[in-house]
Amino acid sequence: MDTFDHEQKRKLSQDDYVTIAGLLDRRTRPWRLALVFAAAIACLFWRYTFALGLVLLVIGLIALLLPGLLPAGAASTYRENPLLQQELTYRVTDRELCVLGTDLRCQCGWGNLKVWRQRDGWLILSPNGMPQIFLLVQLLKEAGVYEDVLALARQNAREFNK
Repeated sequence: MDTFDHEQKRKLSQDDYVTIAGLLDRRTRPWRLALVFAAAIACLFWRYTFALGLVLLVIGLIALLLPGLLPAGAASTYRENPLLQQELTYRVTDRELCVLGTDLRCQCGWGNLKVWRQRDGWLILSPNGMPQIFLLVQLLKEAGVYEDVLALARQNAREFNK
């Protein structure tokens, strides 16, 4: 593996953070809700499934309204964490991972990487004891380091939910 040094500087918006760190994939959520509501409405037309239709309707309404009301979602995590709201520099080299900010300097070796995942065009690296590292896959590929970074992530950590 060749030596490399790659930096990405960015300030994540709340929408970016929710897309990256949210529990459900934002692209499939509307389809899932539409399917629940369609099944609920279909069940309301037959007296034997009317109760099931009501239950599905209530579940759909809860799923639709609850994320905005819950204080424990990705959006509230973003709002409550000033670190996520500032411009940060995410740096990966063949030896270490770094997160740099105005009042912050965290770095560790690849051996401290706990979990990684790829989602919606982002590579998210989660080391022990420091903030997550959010890297745009497209920029990694343009710099020619994507395969090296991914190989180090696979070598040192497990993929999220696998």
